[in-house]
Amino acid sequence: MSICIRMGVGSFGGYTRQSILHCGISDSAGKVYNFDEYGYHESRWHESVSVTLRTPASYIGDQNKGKSIKVKEAQEKAWDLKLTSFHVNRRSNFKKSEYNAMLNNCYDYVTEFLNFVGWNNDSKHTKEEIIEMWLEPSILHVENYLQMWRQAVQL
Repeated sequence: MSICIRMGVGSFGGYTRQSILHCGISDSAGKVYNFDEYGYHESRWHESVSVTLRTPASYIGDQNKGKSIKVKEAQEKAWDLKLTSFHVNRRSNFKKSEYNAMLNNCYDYVTEFLNFVGWNNDSKHTKEEIIEMWLEPSILHVENYLQMWRQAVQL
């Protein structure tokens, strides 16, 4: 149950700030649902950054671990059902002309899904908010890691 980010083309090893990134939403089993110029897809991404989406309800106290596990399983099942429903509905109504690299893209898909489920008790998220609060900080960590990795490889 994450927002997943991957390179539009290539591997993160070749990432620069000019790289085109693609994002989607994962289910509880790690399958990523996403939207691009070719339509709606679901698959496993082998190289991506995963930004875990946590809700306060995910942290039910340790007093009764059995109950907490059951609540988590129920949340995951509900998330998966909503994600599948959202995705199937979008895919069945897909028109090739609806994709727009700037105005209706993978980031809009993620934002629309989070609004659909009322994530974080809010149904008015914006693409800019999702990018600024969740995606940019994760990509900055990737940039820092890649900088250290590239320096280590040069040694």
